[in-house]
Formats: sequence, structure tokens, C-alpha cells
Amino acid sequence: MSDLVRYGVQMAPPSASTTLLRGILNAWTYNPARPENGARDRSQAVRNACDEALAAYSDHLRSELSRLRRALPEPTRDNPYPPMDGLQAVRELERYLQQVDALRVRIQGAAIPPNDIIGHGRADNRLLFIELESADRDLLQALLELHEHSISVVEGILAHREDILRQFDSHL
Repeated sequence: MSDLVRYGVQMAPPSASTTLLRGILNAWTYNPARPENGARDRSQAVRNACDEALAAYSDHLRSELSRLRRALPEPTRDNPYPPMDGLQAVRELERYLQQVDALRVRIQGAAIPPNDIIGHGRADNRLLFIELESADRDLLQALLELHEHSISVVEGILAHREDILRQFDSHL
């Protein structure tokens, strides 16, 4: 099947999604008895656990943010502006909370190839699933102690995970 090119722009580039659609047309089926098909379920379970940990952490940060906001003194006629260090602490915590929430979205939205491709692609697709599972375990390990440094480590692990998926996409 040739790609559609118009005005020198590739309008229908080959992608993983078109390969998946072809697979559905070729009647690829999901066999839950195959052990490698558990990789997707394990990945989702690990990412759900990571999301739950980050949700609890986010709730804690929200309560701390609320406490910080309440600690700011009320404006008065003599002192209409709150202290700058208090405002800066609130802004920094708000930014960090947004970073944690964005990380939750990235973890839950992290892609994983469908199980059906394991047996219908190249032989090393199984190795890619094993690498993805390892990256998911690294995510969970990094979130055992939540703090600012672990959040940046998790972002690095997610970037590595995306690289693994790019390898998968190039194998199709």
C-alpha cells in the first residue's frame, strides 16, 4: 500500500495504528492463556498503583497548599500586601502540584502495544514487552519515596519507556 503524498507532504504516514488496523482485518485474536499476553495487564496494574500513590501524594500536597494559604496574613490597611516569601512558597507548591498532576496523566496515558502484536511481529517484540515491564517496575520503585527528586527520576523513566515504544514502532 503506497502512502498518500500531496504537495510534497506525506498525508498518510505509516504508523503503529495503521498496522494495528491491518492486524484487526487479518483477524488477530487475543489469547489470554498465552503468558506473554499478561504483560499488558501487569503494566496497567503497575501504572494504576503508581497513579494511586501519586493521587495520595497530590492530596497531601493540596492540604499543605491549603495550610500555606491559610497561614498568609490577612491584608490590613497598614499592611495591604502579604509577605513575598509566603506568596513565593505558595506559587512554588502550586507549580510542583501541577507537575505531579501532569505526571499522573502521563503515567495513566502511557501507551503499550497491543498483546496481539507479540506473536505476529518480529521475534524480538517479546523482548520489547519485557523491557516495558521492567520500565514499569522502575516507575513503581522510584515512587516508593515521594519527593521532588523522585518526580524528576520518574519523568526520566517515562522518557526511557517512550524510547522503548519508539523501538517497537520502528520494528513494525
